[in-house]
Amino acid sequence: MIEAKLPKKRKSIQTIRDPRLEPFFITKDEYSYTIKQMVTSDSSHFRSKGKSKTYEKSLYYVSNMGQALNKISKLKCDMDDYNSLDDFITEYKKVADQIQSYTDEYNEIHKQSIYKKNKNKNKNKNKNKNNEN
Repeated sequence: MIEAKLPKKRKSIQTIRDPRLEPFFITKDEYSYTIKQMVTSDSSHFRSKGKSKTYEKSLYYVSNMGQALNKISKLKCDMDDYNSLDDFITEYKKVADQIQSYTDEYNEIHKQSIYKKNKNKNKNKNKNKNNEN
């Protein structure tokens, strides 16, 4: 009898929303982070049939949270018009500093979790060595 292989069950997608990231948000699966934006279509568009529709638009796929946060900071600065280069730089620095604080906090938490995992692995290795003797 031939056994049919079932496709690998996909893990869940985690959504990360924060008012400070708006109008963007991040989704995370086991492979990547996706930067998305909620978009409302124009009801006067010729394909809309007179109705507006709100949907999630995927913008970028990145490999880690730091890259996602940095990309959002750039996107947020590119949304507005500026009357001078100084205004643009001031806004960019403000958004970049805000995102950098998120990134630093995330990296610190991530380092702590990796440290705990490695510490537990080393404990288990030492336990196994002691049990063999």
